[in-house]
Amino acid sequence: EYYSDEVTVTVIDKGEVDTTRASKIKYEVTGAEEKGETVEIPEERQITFKVSTDGTSYIKAYTIDNRGIQIGATEPKIIKIDKEEARLEYQSKTKDTITVKASGKDDISGIKEYTYQYKESAESEANWKTVDTKGETSYTYPNTVIQQSKSYDLRVIITDKAGNIGKVIKTATTK
Repeated sequence: EYYSDEVTVTVIDKGEVDTTRASKIKYEVTGAEEKGETVEIPEERQITFKVSTDGTSYIKAYTIDNRGIQIGATEPKIIKIDKEEARLEYQSKTKDTITVKASGKDDISGIKEYTYQYKESAESEANWKTVDTKGETSYTYPNTVIQQSKSYDLRVIITDKAGNIGKVIKTATTK
């Protein structure tokens, strides 16, 4: 699973003060984001921090006793962040049909799908019609959908696996 924004992480010391004698919490973030800190355990027995760098980060947390010895460790938590909208390159060609080729790139989470839409250029924004949603990078708008000698706005919506959306609109006229 990918997050499309920064993630707030909370580390909680669940040990009993008398039995663990934990006095500090230490966390380490490695991977896309590199940071860490050792802090005195506050009264509420938890600390909070944010992970915000695109890519995969790994988080481990420990408690440290009064002698400075690590006494507990969490399993590594993996956080994947992809805040970037998918990038598009768009080309259209007009004949009796209109063929659209879209090329999306997303180096972090990857492309999930392309959605192909159209409307007559004079129509309002509310009139977009979806003709196909698929993982393919091209679509031909058939003459059963579009008519000759009309101007159309064609829209390709590209969605990456983190849910970010990129859009491109071109106007094309059939012959």
